[in-house]
Amino acid sequence: MNVSIIIPVQNEEATLAPVLEELQQLAPYEIVVVVNGSTDRSREIAENYGCNIVYFKEPLGIDVGRAIGAKAAKGDILLFVDGDIVIGHQQLIPFIKAIEEGWDIALNDLDWTLKRKIRPHPTAVAKFAVNHMLGRGDLSIGSMVAIPHAIKKTALEKIGWRALACPPLAYSMAVLNQLKIVAPASVDVIGTNKIRPNHHGKMEGSPFSFSTSVIIGDHLQAISRLIAERGPRGGLTDGNRNRSFLHHYPQPSKPRDKKAKFSAIIPAGKEPDTIKGVIDEVKKAGVDEIIVVLNGADKQTKQRAMDAGAEIVEFKDPLGHNIPRAIGAMHSTGEICLFIDSDFIVKAEDLVPFLKAAEDGVDVALNDLECLLDLYQPLHAVSAAKYLLNSALKRPDLTMNSLTAVPHAIRRNVIERIGFDYLMNPPLFQAKALLEGFNVKPVHYVDVIKPNRLRKEHIRVKGRVASTDRILGDHVEAFGHLFHVINDRCGYTDGKRKWEFLGNHHSAERKKVAVIGLGYVGLPLALHIASENYEVAGIDMDPRKIESLQKGKSYIPDVSDSTVAERMNGRFKAMLPENGSESVKQASYIIITVPTPINEKGEPDLEAMVSATHFIEKHLQNGQTLIYESSTYPGTMEDVILPILSKKGMKVGEDFFLCYSPERIDPANKNFTLKSIPKIVSGQTKQCLEKIKSFYGTIFDQLVPVSSPKIAELAKIFENVQRLVNISLVNEIDTLCRKLNIDFYESLQAASTKPFGFTPYWPGPGIGGHCIPVDPLYLQWKLGQHGLTSQLIQSACEINDNMPKEVAERVKNALEEDEKNILVIGLTYKKDVNDVRESPALKIFKTLLAENYNVCYHDPYIPSVVLDGNIHQSIPLSEMTLNVFDLVLILTDHSGVDYELLSGAKKIIDTRGVLAKRQRS
Repeated sequence: MNVSIIIPVQNEEATLAPVLEELQQLAPYEIVVVVNGSTDRSREIAENYGCNIVYFKEPLGIDVGRAIGAKAAKGDILLFVDGDIVIGHQQLIPFIKAIEEGWDIALNDLDWTLKRKIRPHPTAVAKFAVNHMLGRGDLSIGSMVAIPHAIKKTALEKIGWRALACPPLAYSMAVLNQLKIVAPASVDVIGTNKIRPNHHGKMEGSPFSFSTSVIIGDHLQAISRLIAERGPRGGLTDGNRNRSFLHHYPQPSKPRDKKAKFSAIIPAGKEPDTIKGVIDEVKKAGVDEIIVVLNGADKQTKQRAMDAGAEIVEFKDPLGHNIPRAIGAMHSTGEICLFIDSDFIVKAEDLVPFLKAAEDGVDVALNDLECLLDLYQPLHAVSAAKYLLNSALKRPDLTMNSLTAVPHAIRRNVIERIGFDYLMNPPLFQAKALLEGFNVKPVHYVDVIKPNRLRKEHIRVKGRVASTDRILGDHVEAFGHLFHVINDRCGYTDGKRKWEFLGNHHSAERKKVAVIGLGYVGLPLALHIASENYEVAGIDMDPRKIESLQKGKSYIPDVSDSTVAERMNGRFKAMLPENGSESVKQASYIIITVPTPINEKGEPDLEAMVSATHFIEKHLQNGQTLIYESSTYPGTMEDVILPILSKKGMKVGEDFFLCYSPERIDPANKNFTLKSIPKIVSGQTKQCLEKIKSFYGTIFDQLVPVSSPKIAELAKIFENVQRLVNISLVNEIDTLCRKLNIDFYESLQAASTKPFGFTPYWPGPGIGGHCIPVDPLYLQWKLGQHGLTSQLIQSACEINDNMPKEVAERVKNALEEDEKNILVIGLTYKKDVNDVRESPALKIFKTLLAENYNVCYHDPYIPSVVLDGNIHQSIPLSEMTLNVFDLVLILTDHSGVDYELLSGAKKIIDTRGVLAKRQRS
């Protein structure tokens, strides 16, 4: 296997030559040196050693050079090193060998750094925590941040070379894609790493130095990716927590005259040996209200708690971790709530400091467990998660102190502000408290490690510890809240990375998109956006569609099952509206592709669009961009949509951005793809237009900006009015030609030879689908609001509306009185789709049934159809079936039909001219 070595270089002339000397000992296929922002002789040195130079005058920012170097590399194995650290070539061989032996990624094993008798660096904590959240705790602090590391070129293709600009994100993508990762050797790059200015001091807006801030932010992005792929808890267990019970638990009514100073909340299961001692110590600490929440408890525990004078709140079954805390707090009346456990006794003198701190103004008084960082090496996964969450909140001074550990005290006003139900997830409650600006402080050390009773959930099973996974899941959930409130990096710098050099993708972070409406427009669009490195939530009201997508099955011919399955495993999720509120809140872009039909009066029916807009308005966040793609009349955005979205006082163009880009999808068209069709874009303001241009410019080949949504709205209708008028023209001429005994199809093909000024349209049994029968009527309705009408549209509609009747008459005229058996070919409104909306074939089918004909049909895209309450099923096409029918009626010219077989039919009426086309082709 050929080896490409990638080295990002910026002013490394002091070390680059010896680095290259060692690398050449490996006899690589190539050495790719990405020189960026260098003002010294780095480029000259690399050229002298025969390296493949990729040159940028300006600095690319941290790790962007790695990604660009990987794109340029041609080898089967990519080995990454730095230009400022000289590594002996013998030390690099294990990384290459690991890939040759079948591994996808080979990491530098730095586990030894966690076993030193010193506190771990915050970046090591981040690596360790993320590995455990990803289920790869076996890799300790193995990471693609540290060099050297190697990756198989084919493995890189699964995550994309651009992702390497953010190594932790690339690493998380590798794990989530189930790539085989190993740490085959250890190379000390800590002691040899050149000290730079960005390694020291705190940068503005961060408690860390520049380099540490970047790496922390990168790992937060990795967690964001985990959440996007595996859900709000990263796929980690919830510990049988009965959340629904808590959500429906009524707020207890409390006597007005009863109000305690201190309330102690004690969850209890089967703790008969300790419950009395716990309560006695709480009393000694001066607590005047003690609430024991029994859940799944035995009789002895209950009796001893009652004998000790506690107030009992009882539930027969276990409620799951931390649910009793929340319920106990609901029942309490104290201004300060003390939370403890019932399975070990904490002395009164160790409880008093928490109560006193809360009395003195500390909003959340934590158990001060910082000393555990010095007592235990290596770090525990839970400790790492706590430390990283505090760091994400810009409070690394809290280290691993957390509401996960008891005892702790919280002032009532804090609980009421944040919500009692959030107590079931202590890390999330702590995160919200810090975001709200409450005073959170560790106040006293209580050893909860030694007295903690070993339970079943603490035992390792198949490499996993249930209690650890549950607490890690709680932290992942808390991170998800931070990403929603702040961003995927929690405000940490991205290292001045020049994302523009990575092509259309402005960052390795996947922006979130919500697509509302997963029909013929929405589903292909959502999957296409997902393929362009965005995280997409697809929302639809039809549970059958959601169920189908979640099984990896498509319901649209243009979309394959394999495409759905691939996207569902990574970048796309499908959900019902009741499960989609968080996705809408978190989305940078919300695209609306809901149906806009006409009602029985032929007027616009915007019910779905208006309903979707109200749904969005409830969850609308500052900075979100809304893009409507549903066809509608000119002025809809301004007159209907904008007033709904502005209810909260948010200003378009500043607080949110409203855009319109009419869909142009053409089902079954193989020549023009969703990506290649020019895309009309518009915005309610200039700022809105810039928003949609910056987004859609990354996913479509060509944009056509117009000055306002009204222009774009009319453009869409104009396109379909033109098609309506021309189709009505050819349908009328075809009808007249039959009466004049003229071959219309031969005449049409002759006219089509004109190389300019003529576009051929083909006749049919009428118009169907979601555009041509509907959009022109939207314009007519809008014109009617101003006392106007289009005579041409009116005439065209009348011609096409009459076509099903005209076809039915042709059938009746072609058959003798005793000929009653008719086979219809095709029920869909156009070829090679499974869409029967407004299909004229259905109208003809029903008309013939009403005339007492025996009608069957064959359509490979429509297995069955319900007409007037009766189910009709598609029958196979064969010589035997054709012999049964007196007439074959071609209403849709599907490509997969065996038209040669139809030559044996007794009579044929071809409304699509498909046979005429075949004869002349």
